[in-house]
Amino acid sequence: GGRERRFWLVASTDAKAFRLLEKLFRGTGSAAPILPAVLIERCPDSHRASNLQTHLVDGSLIDLRSFSHDPGAERLKSDDIVAAVVDEAAHLPTPDSLTALRGRCVDVGGRLWLASTPRPSSFLKADVVDKALEWGRIPPEDERKMSGRHEGAAWLFATLAMFDNPWIPLANIQRDTNTLDMSRPENQRDYGGVWVANEGLYWPG
Repeated sequence: GGRERRFWLVASTDAKAFRLLEKLFRGTGSAAPILPAVLIERCPDSHRASNLQTHLVDGSLIDLRSFSHDPGAERLKSDDIVAAVVDEAAHLPTPDSLTALRGRCVDVGGRLWLASTPRPSSFLKADVVDKALEWGRIPPEDERKMSGRHEGAAWLFATLAMFDNPWIPLANIQRDTNTLDMSRPENQRDYGGVWVANEGLYWPG
């Protein structure tokens, strides 16, 4: 962070972006906050505030952005950012949204965190997930691996299955999955974080 260094919390609506801010500094009924509230100098009281910017004591700024009903990605442009967390990123409306977000990172070498439940119908499946998995399979001696000239080189892909989620009681997950056929693609997706469709054959990465 530091003076005028910008961070974005991005979600489909301002209300959901504000919820991310609350989780970050206020926690939830079942999880403690990630960062201490003492770091806040000033922040909005709700998602309806006229100014949705949070000022931290070191001069860092946290902006809330939303992407619903914004196919041209106008709300995802303007400032350079150090980092952005995009919640339910598979609901981004168009590839323009991802292009706009990546463009915010160029100035200061910022980073994007795309967090989402898998949605195979999303453009992220082909443009990000498949490319990242393909990049991971390229052997080290391949020229593309050595040069970094590959679309997947920009991404790191990680699957967070429900069983690995420390904020959900494991017993509850086991109770639910005991009633399901976990060989079915839809359950692999919803509980295992695998980017697969509901029908047809699939190959795990």
